[in-house]
Amino acid sequence: MFKENEKVTLNGKDYIISQIEWSKGPKACMQCAAVNGRPPCIEAFDYPESNDMFDLRTCSKEIPEFCIPKLVELC
Repeated sequence: MFKENEKVTLNGKDYIISQIEWSKGPKACMQCAAVNGRPPCIEAFDYPESNDMFDLRTCSKEIPEFCIPKLVELC
């Protein structure tokens, strides 16, 4: 399981596990989509032949409650 403020690589991109006010569920997913533009769980569908992609099932198991992955912007 990931931890808050941990830097992780999901589907080839760097994210920080960040705290939000919502628990898991639709509101957290909507906030993740708003923050990231295209959430990492949706990007898993771009590469369906890969077995190690970060998908919705992995998200619900690995991301702690009240947290979402936020894409790290390149400077």
